[in-house]
Amino acid sequence: MISIHNNSKTEVSKKTITIFEHGFLPYDNELLNNRDEIIDLLGKLKSKGNKKIFTMYRDGIKASEQVGFVQVKDISIEILPKIVKKSVISQESESILSSRRNLLYMLQYCFDLPAFENELASMVSQKSNWFEILTFIFANNLQILLEKGAHKQYIDIKENMTTLKGKWLFTQHVRANPYQKHRFFVKYDEFSMDNLLNQILRFVTHKLKYQSKDVINRKKLHMLDMWMEDVNLVQIINPSDFERMFFTRQNVQFEPVINLAKLFILNQVIDVRMGNVKAFAFTFDMNLLFEQFVVKFLNEYKNKILPDRLKDCTIIPQAIGSIKYLAKMNNKLVFRMQPDIILKNPNLSIPVIIDTKYKILNINYRKMNIKETDMYQMAAYLNTFDCNFCVLIYPQSIEIDKAIDRNFILTSNNSIIKVATIDLNKDLKNSTHELIKDFRNILNGCN
Repeated sequence: MISIHNNSKTEVSKKTITIFEHGFLPYDNELLNNRDEIIDLLGKLKSKGNKKIFTMYRDGIKASEQVGFVQVKDISIEILPKIVKKSVISQESESILSSRRNLLYMLQYCFDLPAFENELASMVSQKSNWFEILTFIFANNLQILLEKGAHKQYIDIKENMTTLKGKWLFTQHVRANPYQKHRFFVKYDEFSMDNLLNQILRFVTHKLKYQSKDVINRKKLHMLDMWMEDVNLVQIINPSDFERMFFTRQNVQFEPVINLAKLFILNQVIDVRMGNVKAFAFTFDMNLLFEQFVVKFLNEYKNKILPDRLKDCTIIPQAIGSIKYLAKMNNKLVFRMQPDIILKNPNLSIPVIIDTKYKILNINYRKMNIKETDMYQMAAYLNTFDCNFCVLIYPQSIEIDKAIDRNFILTSNNSIIKVATIDLNKDLKNSTHELIKDFRNILNGCN
């Protein structure tokens, strides 16, 4: 499940290794052989959640549940979702293209990113990895927006000037100019490009300009960076900066590209170094992405998915407002219980609990490779939330001909734990009706 390709369209001869989650990459791979400094850096890379991206073994490295893109010196490693399990022969194989396309769609759907159909067709023709595709989507959409006009807004400027302008801040003036009577410390409004929205966009543009290896991307990013030269290039953007962002009808057109900028900022680990070698990683936890996809899809198509007896239910992610605890110790609640999704009736009862598990099932085993701990967790949910029906939703791998839908009846009280799969290997963008039907079939049995 390893693909290696060289792309002559890049400034540096880019060598990319494509593997799937939990895929194994031997040290004697032609791109890693005798590259100890690169191998050592790969072992040190961690995701934003401080999880290791690779586990080191005696004869090679193994990818974790993180999907994404890693770059160390001249070597790039693209990690794709494990749902597709066919052998990968080349970068053009349908397995890789399908996995890459669906990963991009899930990101776009979950995080409200810009539409990417045109960009995807262009970048696929260049055999680009999905990091370069996302970079191209960002740069192309930002260029279109800036050509229509950069976002400007009135911002407060405080300045010590030789002329009186706006409001004279006398207290600050006395402190700043005790012996300079020709100066005035003032505050005034200026209609400027140098605002938070543009600072975020320039920060990401500047970073990507040095991380991208694609010639087209780098040229476009360099041009965009020059266009925004009147915007202050800040040293860091924090997650809290996005909380200060407000979208109105004057700037709402920038929201999708800001969402993509946020994705780059929150999921990149950069400046991991060893000597003169620099590495960066851009990764996502597929467990969380799968959960977010299911939650958003259920909410968006609730009226078409939920059976009649559940139509009045509210779909609540992470049991917000309904968190419970399994036990008490010394009069303190312990062992927090927080299902991925609960359905709550207007009378506050909970008829259904849903949990997503990004693991591959195997119908050849009696228990289908279901972890006992997952079943124990569901049984605890049923008991604690006074519910008698829960669903464990897994992704369906290409090796399973049809969806799994099995009921496990608890011997203690006849509560039901349904185990079901959703096929994410199909073209997700054009399979909405099929997915609605799949989810409806799963929930139809929750009596």
